[in-house]
Amino acid sequence: MGDAGLMWSPQFNYENGEPSHLLPGNRTFRRRARVAHSLRVSDAFFTSICTAHEVTRFTYKSSTCRMLAQCSTLLILANCFSTSAAARPVWREVTANGSWPQPRYSHTAAMSPSGEVLMFGGNMYDPTNDLYVFDLVRSEWSKVKAQGTPPAKRYGHTATVTSDGRMIVVGGFDGKHFLNDVHELSHVNGTYSWRSVPALGCAPSARDGHTATLAEGNRTLLIVGGFDGMRQLDDVHSLDLQSFEWRQLHCEQAKGERPAPRCLHAALPMDGGALLFGGYAVVDDESGDGDD
Repeated sequence: MGDAGLMWSPQFNYENGEPSHLLPGNRTFRRRARVAHSLRVSDAFFTSICTAHEVTRFTYKSSTCRMLAQCSTLLILANCFSTSAAARPVWREVTANGSWPQPRYSHTAAMSPSGEVLMFGGNMYDPTNDLYVFDLVRSEWSKVKAQGTPPAKRYGHTATVTSDGRMIVVGGFDGKHFLNDVHELSHVNGTYSWRSVPALGCAPSARDGHTATLAEGNRTLLIVGGFDGMRQLDDVHSLDLQSFEWRQLHCEQAKGERPAPRCLHAALPMDGGALLFGGYAVVDDESGDGDD
């Protein structure tokens, strides 16, 4: 199946605002504008996406990230989609019971169909591969010892829950190596089980800081961008969630303005495709003239 008829197009542009994510280490970044991007899929084809625009550059220090890693507070934002003027968005701290996870960053948290939050991996000064479940009804944490062989310790991965309750983990960084492996967590008759998936086809290169979004009626997982240890990425891959076959979508031939390579962006399902927001690009030189 070809990739003809692709088109890039801008959606929204918010020029001001501060970043919402930090990377560990003494790395210099270009901050990008708050720009949303639509990525539509029709018969596995993209029909639109847009690029972010450079605002300024700044440097993160390791000490800043270490302080952030101490945070283990659980917060909930309520009423954020209410149309009532009286029901304004409100943050509140959750008093939870059970076995709390240790403080960490670059972990994943995904909502299961049963209404539980599955938290996996992250960096606690060292990568981890522990699995926790947060019960929203009982406000209770529990550490899960799943059957099977868990994924290697990692952070910067993605974890996406399918409509039938499986959680698909892709890629990440284990502290030494970037990863592109695929793992599946299933929940059957009250038992969690891990399995490594021998994916087929044209797999994405090893990376972290990418996004994974359900598309095509939850039959496909879209992997966009990321960081491979040397550069930011702008490639797009799709993973069939039944056959576990990879396919690269050749978006470089799409019409319109191609998005800049990026990592640590956000993506949500939208109208058969995905909505992308923001991200970072590494500056390789001190003059600020690094490639986009």
